[in-house]
Amino acid sequence: MRKFAPLSDMARKALQALKEHGDLTLKELNEKTGEKFNSSTLNALKTRGLVNAEPKEVEVVVVRKDTVNVYSFAQDEPTE
Repeated sequence: MRKFAPLSDMARKALQALKEHGDLTLKELNEKTGEKFNSSTLNALKTRGLVNAEPKEVEVVVVRKDTVNVYSFAQDEPTE
């Protein structure tokens, strides 16, 4: 059996939160607990076999930056 380093405090908190709240995405986990877990924390738990991970399709609203022209007055129409 492979040996692992001891779990970090954040990993322990994440594991406890999943026990209490059930199946959650990373975003949901952060929202419910107020913590700032990251994917590496959950991957460490998954590698150790302490949690399962299944793909879930979610809708994501994306804010995108575009470059647009801003027009401003330069001069009157030329007269002949």
